[in-house]
Amino acid sequence: MALANLLEHPVIGKETMSAGYAGRMDIKRSNKDLGRVLALSRLAVADDEDALSTWPAIWLKALKERFPYEWKELALQAGKGLRDLLASEPDLDQAWHTCAYGLLTSCQPTPAQLKISGQRLLQDAIEPLEKEAEQSA
Repeated sequence: MALANLLEHPVIGKETMSAGYAGRMDIKRSNKDLGRVLALSRLAVADDEDALSTWPAIWLKALKERFPYEWKELALQAGKGLRDLLASEPDLDQAWHTCAYGLLTSCQPTPAQLKISGQRLLQDAIEPLEKEAEQSA
């Protein structure tokens, strides 16, 4: 699910959620979905400190099987939307809101903690995936 959401949102789109989210009507769909990726990564690490290091191999296998001719391009774009999210305070705030009132409601991180989770996801999962794609080019 995390990889699907990353691939679905290589950029922060303008489309907002039609019904709003936990009292906010301005949440961008991409921010909600990328926030879900951050929530999943936090939950995975809470269960197993090294969990994210297993994701690149799993993602690579899935990409190669599902997209045998496009996998390199997809792997190289997987982190673009997340990088944009982490660089934009308003977008990260929306992602945080969806996490705090969604998947992470019982263990709400601060926005700073969520950003750190994103940086770790980039370092431990996305950058190794990108590196594999670059080396295969």
